[in-house]
Amino acid sequence: MKKKMILTLFVISLIYGNMNVFAYSNFPKRTITPKWAVEINKSERHSPQPDKYKSYKLLATNLGGDKLDVTFEFYRPLENKSQEQIILIDPTNYTVKPKETVEFSHFYIDTNAKELEVLISWFDQDKRKHKQSIVLNDI
Repeated sequence: MKKKMILTLFVISLIYGNMNVFAYSNFPKRTITPKWAVEINKSERHSPQPDKYKSYKLLATNLGGDKLDVTFEFYRPLENKSQEQIILIDPTNYTVKPKETVEFSHFYIDTNAKELEVLISWFDQDKRKHKQSIVLNDI
């Protein structure tokens, strides 16, 4: 009887401990610069291959006071930690008003990836090109 009770308590603590591990989430992750606020979170749409890819959504907000023609590119490093990176989606162009947010509702990243680089480029009022690289770690 004592063995059953101890075993039952052990199983319950094991289940409860695992539930807490799975319930823990370090999302959303935010990075704020003077020009942009970028937030990554898990997407509501699940990956078609969850053993290979994680599903995310990304929000990018123009914090500046100017309307901008913007290009967004998402990259992740290769597994061998070289300088080479893989583009995740084709470059996407938007006209973004001040304080407007652009949403990428779902995209997939390899389950082994630990970071995502968001490259944002735009032209200012004088037609000079600017770019900003935002790296989100521990994704």
